Amino acid sequence: GIGLTISKALVEAHGGSLTATSPGPGHGAVFTIQLPPPQLADLPPAREAH
Repeated sequence: GIGLTISKALVEAHGGSLTATSPGPGHGAVFTIQLPPPQLADLPPAREAH
């Protein structure tokens, strides 16, 4: 449905992929999301505790 389409677009916007597989009707499905590892330069600086 539309939820899978939106999810795929969000994952791809973050440089990842989303796949869905199923052995057939009545046997469930497997959804796999793969995201690239975060780059340290992209992380905000650590905040000091006060």
